[in-house]
Amino acid sequence: MFKLSGYSPVVADRLGVTARVLVAALAGYVLAMVACLWLSQGLSLNKQDARTLNNMMFFVFYACVIIWVFSPQSHFKAVLSTLGVTGLAWAAWWAIAPQGVAS
Repeated sequence: MFKLSGYSPVVADRLGVTARVLVAALAGYVLAMVACLWLSQGLSLNKQDARTLNNMMFFVFYACVIIWVFSPQSHFKAVLSTLGVTGLAWAAWWAIAPQGVAS
């Protein structure tokens, strides 16, 4: 398990929770956004329906990522897994996505 050496257990726990909050807010937003990009490419809907569905599903994805960040007991495992999945999702999007897609 990852320990912050040189800090008291209370301070280390507070730093871990702060890291989770930042990862949930920032990486959660990015992961929800890339999930919506994949969703918009996977469905064959007209532009207005796709936009409406993406707007609704973004909040579902974002809430799920936030829950996922706070579910493990280890702060390190929560932060590392969220950042890893976000990086893999973006790498796959940049590698496979059609050229010229700006949404």
